[in-house]
Amino acid sequence: MARASSKDAPANGANARTDLGAMLLIILAIPRLVRMLYPEVWVEDDFYLEAAWLVSVGMRPYLDFVHPHFPLLEYVTAGYLRIFGASHFSIEVLNETAIYVTSVLTFKLSARMAPRRAAIGAAILYATSSLVFRYHVYERECFVAPLILATAIFALDDGENRGSYRRIAWIALALIVACLIKLTAFIAVGVIVAFIAFVRKRWRDAIVLAISIVGAMILATAFCYAIYGREFLFQTFLFHFMKGRIDWQSVIVYPLAILDIQIPLFVIGCIAVRREVRINAAIALVLAMVTAEYLFYGILSPTSWGHNFLEPLPFIAIIGGIGVNWMIEQYRTASWLQLAGCAAFILISILWIAPIENENWMQGSVYGFGFVSRDEVSRIGAALRDASRPDEEVLAPAFICFQA
Repeated sequence: MARASSKDAPANGANARTDLGAMLLIILAIPRLVRMLYPEVWVEDDFYLEAAWLVSVGMRPYLDFVHPHFPLLEYVTAGYLRIFGASHFSIEVLNETAIYVTSVLTFKLSARMAPRRAAIGAAILYATSSLVFRYHVYERECFVAPLILATAIFALDDGENRGSYRRIAWIALALIVACLIKLTAFIAVGVIVAFIAFVRKRWRDAIVLAISIVGAMILATAFCYAIYGREFLFQTFLFHFMKGRIDWQSVIVYPLAILDIQIPLFVIGCIAVRREVRINAAIALVLAMVTAEYLFYGILSPTSWGHNFLEPLPFIAIIGGIGVNWMIEQYRTASWLQLAGCAAFILISILWIAPIENENWMQGSVYGFGFVSRDEVSRIGAALRDASRPDEEVLAPAFICFQA
């Protein structure tokens, strides 16, 4: 038998990588399809469903209805609803697409700092998180997360091409859009600017980036004020300081109530990378992002809700993927004592510290799957639509009105 030529090896390697990439894309799509086909929807923050629909029929945010954010996402979603119609399924397709893109970008960012196996684990951890299954219909952070991931990837690439200002422009654009969707994206702005300044040692780029983002947000604020007036300023900015308060201790430990398996895997991942933080810029960036998000949502913010942690979740999953890969290496090298310690820690965590049965199991749900029948929502929406005139005022839950 003739020996295969060495010239075929690169092509075969490229084909193998292509096959793996295609398979991963399919694997990451499966959780999204499963959630959309599941017979129940999780109803939460349904006011934003209504807000998008109200904009689609010509009503004005701040003036015709209350809205505590910049209206960019509402206007984009309104255009989508005009094309595909308003229903839980149609808007869920949009939201799940954003989640799918986030899972792919989680892989891409993780692959720049860890072995491919760890990157695959990170993407799957994110895609199968109970928090993602819970917020499957429509949530702002699901659209912010891929933008932040994209900026992190661009920021890492920027070090390889020191003459490229085009990348800074793309970073600025992505972060501006993220801030116009949700103002807490400024946390990511601070991390990215600091990373470019202190780690990449590119102070001029960092200053240009910061000025560009602040300038764009000032212009956006002036534009919205000119259209909507004082109500825009009050609802978008002042409201966030008066939206409520939860006791400090509950806010600090809140991640333990929503992140289940992500918590022990993140801790194991941190142990695995403890020697690489100073030499691996990507790991430093990911850990800085998680730290900054927790400092805000876990300490500085007077309130904390599950959807807030959709922003740092991809970065938590990246470190968790490294933890999974580390345990696989322990198994391959027969490091049974360390592997047993990791397994015991995971078991104790999901049973007690960060229990698997947590807030994402409310209302009879299971791991974020629940808790209102899709068929029931459709039937009630149809009945409301048949029983009321288009110009008639209706008092009903927002998610029913949206379906109707």
